[in-house]
Amino acid sequence: AEKHPAVALAAPVRTTLVELDEGGGAVAYHTPNRFMQLLTPQVFTKQKFMEITAAKREPHAAEVTLLKGSPLNLRVGHAGDAGLVGAMLKLLPKPKIKPPTSPFEEAQW
Repeated sequence: AEKHPAVALAAPVRTTLVELDEGGGAVAYHTPNRFMQLLTPQVFTKQKFMEITAAKREPHAAEVTLLKGSPLNLRVGHAGDAGLVGAMLKLLPKPKIKPPTSPFEEAQW
């Protein structure tokens, strides 16, 4: 990431996507292997950020280097996603905390 002026995380899409026409009708189905989900954070060098803001435009896709993230990365867009992330976090192993062996060890600063 340090070698690129603009970098963003991307995670694989898990399900088939449907392309719609203006009326909302299905035009085509797209397999998930052709698409990625853009995640945050997006990181820019100061020079690239100043260039984009001075031009008052969004960064072009060709300017941003994508770093493939884990498929476990989720974009939280609504309450259902937040509940799923909460459930996933509860599955993580708890860190083992070593208790002090004596009161003197506990009192050290």
